[in-house]
Amino acid sequence: MFSIWPNILAWIAGAEASLVMVPQIRLMHKLKSSRGLSHGVLAIRQFSFSCLVLYVLIVHEWTLAISYSFSLFVNAYAWYVKFKYSG
Repeated sequence: MFSIWPNILAWIAGAEASLVMVPQIRLMHKLKSSRGLSHGVLAIRQFSFSCLVLYVLIVHEWTLAISYSFSLFVNAYAWYVKFKYSG
């Protein structure tokens, strides 16, 4: 049972990173004034990052962490674009 958890954690973190990474930039452009959505996305990011940390601690596999770091970079760029063009 314990050996299934790393796979579940990796799937959650990887799926969230893949699904949110590119579309989020377009979404931020369309919904610049939606604060509720921004907080929701942040909550999803925090949950996904927690899953990633648990995965790395259990399995000691850094490949997913490297790919997720790229996703965080794209996420930071989306926030930069949002605040740059919001005012």
